[in-house]
Amino acid sequence: MRSVVTQYLENSMPNLPSNRTKRLKCLISTGLGRLHLVQSAQHLAEAGADVELVQGWVPRRLPDAALNLAGWVVGSKHLASGMKKRQAPFLDQAKNHSSAGPEFLAYVLNKLSRHGLIESDTAAQMAWAMFGRSSRRYLNDQDIFHVRGGAGGGGAIADAHKKNIKTVVDFSIAHPAFLHNALESEFRQFDIPFAMSAENQFWKSILADYECADLVVANSHFVRQTLVDQDGNAERIAVVYLGVREDFFGLKTDYSADQQLNLLFTGGFGIRKGAQYLLPAIQHLIDGGENVRLTVVGTFSEAKPIIEAFPLGGRLSCIGFIPQNDLKAHLAAADIYVFPSLAEGCASSGMEAMAAGLPVIATKESGLPIRHGENGWLIPAKSREAIAIAIERLSKDQPLRERIGREAAKTISENFTWGHYAKNMLKVYENVLQSRESSTR
Repeated sequence: MRSVVTQYLENSMPNLPSNRTKRLKCLISTGLGRLHLVQSAQHLAEAGADVELVQGWVPRRLPDAALNLAGWVVGSKHLASGMKKRQAPFLDQAKNHSSAGPEFLAYVLNKLSRHGLIESDTAAQMAWAMFGRSSRRYLNDQDIFHVRGGAGGGGAIADAHKKNIKTVVDFSIAHPAFLHNALESEFRQFDIPFAMSAENQFWKSILADYECADLVVANSHFVRQTLVDQDGNAERIAVVYLGVREDFFGLKTDYSADQQLNLLFTGGFGIRKGAQYLLPAIQHLIDGGENVRLTVVGTFSEAKPIIEAFPLGGRLSCIGFIPQNDLKAHLAAADIYVFPSLAEGCASSGMEAMAAGLPVIATKESGLPIRHGENGWLIPAKSREAIAIAIERLSKDQPLRERIGREAAKTISENFTWGHYAKNMLKVYENVLQSRESSTR
């Protein structure tokens, strides 16, 4: 079966002749934080690209104990495990560039914003602009500058263009206009500040990168559609889904449910993820006599008021953050995965659940590659009733759960590995470069 992503790229990008004989060279800029672009760099390098990587702070010699102590100070309990991802052992360390200053500035400015001394969006914009400026020193003779939206400021994208380096901006969540319409009232309901509007200074810098890019890469067709809805320029937006680790494939083997149906949610549990709709939906099922239980694996501090209002009679387990390898046991043990998100890019947690072979109930706003009734079950966003109906429908039909779960695992294994990601991203790079070559003839 040919990748649906490959089919999309072949239909949306021109097939131009290439005179390229040397390895494609790219500089990948992650921006601040622990981001997927490190994995992108690894698999692009394995696929034959000559990759350089610029990140935030990359501690090269500190022991785990020192890193975890630093994490305790700054409020990041698992700093050592997170920083290991930045070591990028697949690269010559001379090509793994550390830009510590902007990350430390971000920490200081974030502290100041919590005391009301600077607006949080201004603080983020300043730190990311500094990151962009620092990345400019690594722009040399690359073919491609692949940069996360927000990290192309400070003159980075402009410098790349001056050096005839093509720019690809990574856009991994819905357009802020969509986010505002979908989420602002939800956050206001719980008296939580909403920081994802297009008027937010940081989001303005992300959109500025979007406007300046030679090509934008969205991580789902849903994200692409929200971008097209705003500017109508579909030709400059490609879709490349991220990959899923192959050790997550086929974890679910037994589809018979015990007397109690085990529901699972993974990832940050909060307003954007639909906690305020999921918990009352499950409470409704319990009140109606259904024997169901929900396990939440991931951070849940934002959802605490909702959890207090809907404790599910003790049938709710909030486990908190765990290492990703420990997640596998929860995926194998669950009967149904529920992800009623109001806005995503493409939820990696949902992709892992599909890869594991779980029947997944999700919204189209999750960005997941779900075909309703075939490899997943789509529900409308913001509907407690739809969540409850979907859970009840799947709970009573073991053959349906198994058929959907196995088809979900097949979808991911045949279309959404990291190998597929690298192949499709390299095709995007080549098409951008061939467009440049054709324009100079």
